Amino acid sequence: MAANTNSPFLANMSHELRTPVNTILGMTDLALGSFPQETALEYLHYIRQAGQSLLLIINDILDFSRLEAGALKIVNEKYAVHSLIDDITAMTRLAIGHKPIDFIIDDDPALPGELIGDVMRIKQTASNLLTNAVKFTNAGRIVFSIRTEALAASDLCKLMISVEDTGIGIRREQIPLLFDSFSQLDTRKNHGAEGAGLGLPICKSLVELMGGELQVESVYGQGSRFSFYVMQQSVDSNAPLNEKTGNPDRNKIKRSPMPALQLRNVHALIVDDDDISLIITENALLFHGATVSAARSGREALALVQEKEFDIIFMDHLMPQIDGIDATRMIRALAGERFARIPIVALTANVIGDVRELFLQSGMNDFLAKPLENSEIQRVLQTWLPPDKWS
Repeated sequence: MAANTNSPFLANMSHELRTPVNTILGMTDLALGSFPQETALEYLHYIRQAGQSLLLIINDILDFSRLEAGALKIVNEKYAVHSLIDDITAMTRLAIGHKPIDFIIDDDPALPGELIGDVMRIKQTASNLLTNAVKFTNAGRIVFSIRTEALAASDLCKLMISVEDTGIGIRREQIPLLFDSFSQLDTRKNHGAEGAGLGLPICKSLVELMGGELQVESVYGQGSRFSFYVMQQSVDSNAPLNEKTGNPDRNKIKRSPMPALQLRNVHALIVDDDDISLIITENALLFHGATVSAARSGREALALVQEKEFDIIFMDHLMPQIDGIDATRMIRALAGERFARIPIVALTANVIGDVRELFLQSGMNDFLAKPLENSEIQRVLQTWLPPDKWS
């Protein structure tokens, strides 16, 4: 029985993992060949798309494994609701690309400016539903709605999100199968829509972990509506979203992209034993105007921080001899106030378990997961550098 169950899954996973890898390697070979610059840039765009697809599949597998083991924890922190909306909608527009789809954002002007909850998991759930809507909608519209409902005599509220599309829809008898792990409905009809069949089961589990519920309504051939709510904690003196952002109309469909952060007189140290990772992080910081120094080991980093003053350190986690955690502890133990207060940000490809707590307990201030996303780099820079260092 197990063999019969696993065979379709393994075949599907082989296809899903090898396809983007084939694109990454194949397009890289083509881009490295004798092609005009415009053609090479087009191939590099395909490489990035394939890499993002592969990363989503890997993340789904890891999240599913952690959920099965009961090891995935909800991390509640204060977050800005408008940033949540802008991040989700920016990713959705990229996914839509040139498809003839009207993307409508229906956000209540009375939304609070801030809430307390696991914004990463909310973003993951909403983005997954929107990505599915884009995959299975060839033309028409997708409506992303977000509301809150206060609970009487409590500091909790319901954050309610829905995604409605005019896509292919789901047969009534297949709706109960949506949340079965590793399943994809109507695979022949949906051939070409990537995914390991884990997205919706993960979304359902995440929503339930956050004290909520995920529901589905669909008419085959006409479209679907996925909606969920999660319990969030209200922030004292919560001003409405409009008031917080100064934006008189949050219901406009178009939103401006995040401007590039410009740094002033920022000297950053990157510690990483992998040359490719070092180049990627270095160029990301150079793009924002930082001056960058590099160390290829924890020992080299210890020497550099005593020779020069840095505004921020990006520290790889796993390195031979002295790893990032030990190097951080050694820096914090050096005599002098600057070694105690300098922001140290972990760089890690390890997103299993409660890594955030591991880094914070070692004396680090924050962490960035590899592969690095520009929006996360900007968040870290704005969080840990003083305002006079960036604009």
